[in-house]
Amino acid sequence: MDKKIRTQVIKMLKKCVFGTAKSVIKLLFNSEEEIRKQIKKLDLLNVAEIKKGKNNSIEIKFVDRLKALDKLCELMDNADVDETEGALYAAIEKSVTSGNSHGE
Repeated sequence: MDKKIRTQVIKMLKKCVFGTAKSVIKLLFNSEEEIRKQIKKLDLLNVAEIKKGKNNSIEIKFVDRLKALDKLCELMDNADVDETEGALYAAIEKSVTSGNSHGE
């Protein structure tokens, strides 16, 4: 996975895992008119599903934080491995390059 994309995915997963429900609270207690005005500003990344019932009840399902945390840890571990491999490769390349500069 591209490093820039991995960074964005990690950032989004962190929001899912550690995010708050402030925007959801606004959905529950504001009028429809207010919600329409603010919908683009609301942070609903950790919301998986919203249903409105017949009697104006609202059902909100959140992203499974444990699954998101598991994926976040997996990506973080892979990022550490990639950085370690990159550092090892750079060290080997440097030693080969410096070896050539001494006439070897």
